[in-house]
Amino acid sequence: MDTFSIALAEAPDEIRARLDAALAPLRAQGMLLDVSEGRRGTFHVLVCRAQTDAAAPARPGFGGGPAFREALAAATGAWILERGEPALLRRLLAAHYSYLSPEEREGILARAAAALAGGGSPAAGRRAEVVPRLLEYLERHTMLNLDGFVTFRLKDYVDELIAALDRAVDGFLLEKEHGEFIDLLRHVVDSRPDRPAVVHCLWRRGAAALEDDDGRAIGADLLAELGPVATSREIAAEDLLISALITLAPRQVRLHLPADPGEGMSAEARGTLDAVFPRGVQECRGCARCRRPAQGAAPRP
Repeated sequence: MDTFSIALAEAPDEIRARLDAALAPLRAQGMLLDVSEGRRGTFHVLVCRAQTDAAAPARPGFGGGPAFREALAAATGAWILERGEPALLRRLLAAHYSYLSPEEREGILARAAAALAGGGSPAAGRRAEVVPRLLEYLERHTMLNLDGFVTFRLKDYVDELIAALDRAVDGFLLEKEHGEFIDLLRHVVDSRPDRPAVVHCLWRRGAAALEDDDGRAIGADLLAELGPVATSREIAAEDLLISALITLAPRQVRLHLPADPGEGMSAEARGTLDAVFPRGVQECRGCARCRRPAQGAAPRP
């Protein structure tokens, strides 16, 4: 008889369902298997037994053996990754980033979980690490404490989760800082007195010109003043244009873009304009201004 005990802190219903599914093919082959539940202190314990049927013909693995251990390792590994991992991420985040609010933690958890499920660290790769470790452990031990196994036997796996959380926190903080900066810029724009009603922006890749509603050039001095800064700090032409528009603080910005989308503004720059002027950015691709070349007020990067 092969007997293995699996201890875990939470209710065992889900892992028991996984064990039953993994053991079903072995039962279909005639292996006598039993999974029972018990308690040991604060832990739930699943006792998994494989018995030999004396009336059945002898064959390798009938009384458990490698096939039994492999099924236990596969079911337990799947539970660790799919059920235990979210709870572990939550505990690690609370331990390493206790200063974050509950709302912030939820957003970071979602970001980290998405990254772990995607190309950065897919579950299949982690399963390839976890299941062999479990199988190796079950070949030498009959008692498996899941929390202890993850903490002490899967340190590299835990480190991988911590790294995913670190990246998620870094991304969250960068977005938060960017959002706060956009809010500040929007406040600066909204608080400017005597704001012009509209500024027309003639944009070509790496070059821009600004005009008022009557076609008179405006803002050339701003772009010229910022030109040396762009050269010394490698600020792109789009950044110069956005800085000039924030200084002018128009109530409405009309972007006159070339017909070829490849010559237009980057999505990042356009997103910044939409955020700073949330009710005042219009796009045009066909008027007389759109067809005119922009006189290089902003230097090419």
